[in-house]
Amino acid sequence: MSLQDHQFFNTSYTAYQMSPLFKFDSMDLSELSKKLQKYLRYGSTRSDNSLLDSSATKLNIESALFLEIERVEVSRVLKLSVTYSIANGASEVKRLGQAFFFGPSKELESDNNGSIHTSEFTHFPLLFVRMDGKLWHHTEQFLKLQFDVQIVPRKLTSRTLLKIFDSWELYVKNTVLSMPTEFTWSINNPNLSNLSIAIRAEDCNLWMKSSKSPCVYYTFVRHVKRCTSIDLTHHLFAVTKIVTDSCIMTSSGKFKFFPNSHSLLPTILYFLENSIEA
Repeated sequence: MSLQDHQFFNTSYTAYQMSPLFKFDSMDLSELSKKLQKYLRYGSTRSDNSLLDSSATKLNIESALFLEIERVEVSRVLKLSVTYSIANGASEVKRLGQAFFFGPSKELESDNNGSIHTSEFTHFPLLFVRMDGKLWHHTEQFLKLQFDVQIVPRKLTSRTLLKIFDSWELYVKNTVLSMPTEFTWSINNPNLSNLSIAIRAEDCNLWMKSSKSPCVYYTFVRHVKRCTSIDLTHHLFAVTKIVTDSCIMTSSGKFKFFPNSHSLLPTILYFLENSIEA
């Protein structure tokens, strides 16, 4: 089954970077699912981790399931699904929390340190999470306790975002865009915190036809400087969000992938795994 079959696309995620998991492959996924489900329901004897607290809003865990997705081209992929309900007074709403664990990009498998490929360590460097904040907090604590792993938010530099954008441009170069492309910059200025500008689809199509190499962003930047004298390459401006017809991505690690990004996904994952420093 594909990522599309597992409801990966058309969903907003927060990206995390994860260190190798200790003795992950020595545990059966069904047994791991039962352990997580028990942990989320009842907590740990080490501390009060239970979601069944005395707050006005309670998360009632129905099931937790780890599943390895087979026949996926990008890398090894695990999916975690947590079915739960939110009870607030007399009302109850059912929800589904998801997390996708992506193994090392295939381009890097031969370059990675061999120690992470031993029987004791399993590497899933990228993690995309969509679930209630309280639920994710306890799931994260479980992973840390179980596998001695570090999990940190995946922040991206402007250079990484633009590198992914250039790859997207080459990917769609022979197609006709029908949606605008949008950029957002943060500005180190007390009078203006950010700037968002959308480029019409017809302008992107015209610029892409005029060059064999990625050109949309750089052509647009020159156009803005020529018309307004604003230099978007100045160090005061930092790209923080890019919206295309294939994905939405932000420097804070928020992502949304659309189904037409399927073939581009390996490239995106590669640059997320190997972010370009500022």
